[in-house]
Amino acid sequence: MNSIDPAAPRAPASPSTFADPARPDRDTLDSDATAPVAPVTRVVHPRTILLLALLIALIGVLGYAAYPYVAPPWIDEGPLVQQSTPTELTLVWFTSREAECEVRFTAADGSAQKLTTRGKRHAARLTGLKPSTFTEYSIHEGERELFQGRANTARAAGHPFTFLVFGDSGRGKSDQYTLAARMPTEKPDFLLHTGDLIYPAGERHDYKAKFFKPYAALLATVAFWPSLGNHDVAKESDAADPYREVFELPENGPAGQPPENNYWFDYADARIAVFDSNLDESTTRSVILPWLRSVFSAPHPAGGPLWRFVVMHHPVYSVGKHGDTPRIRDNLVSAFEELHIDVVFSGHDHLHERTVPMVGGRAAKDGERGVVYLVSGAGGAKLYKVLPQDKWPSYYAMVNNETHNYTVIRISGGLLKARTVSLSGSVVDEWEMAQRPIPGTDTTPATTASETGR
Repeated sequence: MNSIDPAAPRAPASPSTFADPARPDRDTLDSDATAPVAPVTRVVHPRTILLLALLIALIGVLGYAAYPYVAPPWIDEGPLVQQSTPTELTLVWFTSREAECEVRFTAADGSAQKLTTRGKRHAARLTGLKPSTFTEYSIHEGERELFQGRANTARAAGHPFTFLVFGDSGRGKSDQYTLAARMPTEKPDFLLHTGDLIYPAGERHDYKAKFFKPYAALLATVAFWPSLGNHDVAKESDAADPYREVFELPENGPAGQPPENNYWFDYADARIAVFDSNLDESTTRSVILPWLRSVFSAPHPAGGPLWRFVVMHHPVYSVGKHGDTPRIRDNLVSAFEELHIDVVFSGHDHLHERTVPMVGGRAAKDGERGVVYLVSGAGGAKLYKVLPQDKWPSYYAMVNNETHNYTVIRISGGLLKARTVSLSGSVVDEWEMAQRPIPGTDTTPATTASETGR
């Protein structure tokens, strides 16, 4: 048996002596260096992808929702000119969040004025203004300017003026926006709306797209006078809270009725009464009728009024889808004649229609003054069909349901000129009316109409 001396040096083992058959040697590695290496594939479970997408979407939604509260405030709706008189007007606007704002303007005497408001809804009454002209104004949050514009004060008595009449507009569709874009070319002094501002039920969140955006160019400049349509009230409660939140209207309606649903105002030589025609027959007869009598018997600053208009949503007469409104026709027509009303403006049926001057449900005879009934309900909603022409009563001067439109009323002294303008700018109706005094009175109006409708 061989013995091994533990002190004796050991010879190094040869590479082959302890080679691991499971591990390649360097030569083998070198020879395989150029061989392709299979990529490592990681499989992501579809559920993980879905969770990541939901997380990103949630972050986006939360960021969008939080933005108005962390970003500097801006004017989200408005400004809206309300209740303009020869020396005063109100501005209404809504900011993206609670904010303190300052309105800056110059009074008629040249002095710089500032008004401060706080909240999300802002209303500022500018006073001491010059009549019949534009007032420059700006709205600030701190030193940051949010808006700069100019608003016109009402024209004084004896001055010519122009206003637009339209209604049934608030669908937010392209026809409404196209018609709205044409309105500033008329250079109106104010806008008069015959109701149904917001379809389908006057909800507050719809006002931005269906009211503030399409008419923005005019709302910040001239006064807007609305009337309450059947689609402007919540069906479940008959409430018009959003309407009263948006607008700042005179609180001079009949006692016992919600403030601002019914009101009246003077402009130059005219007096205009606006009432809620959604009321039932009993209320119309017992509340609205005596109120109208009191409105038109009250003295006018100019000693008239020379011109008298009534605005409501439901038409007295119509050959459209809804037809006549008996509760209005049977209770108020005689009062309109008694009060020397010149024109009754309404909407509800989506078209334009106009009667000749009427007395007692028929065309006025020579020597009789009459009331013209004009339906302007083609402001943007889907147009309605009408009765066949051979079924129209003889007192109709014009009916048009072929295009959306608005009516321009231009008054100069004792002459009223009117034309109805379509989406394309063509004139679809044109007529005029002249005043003549009534025996026994100083300035009560009387009407004769020159028919040039087409």
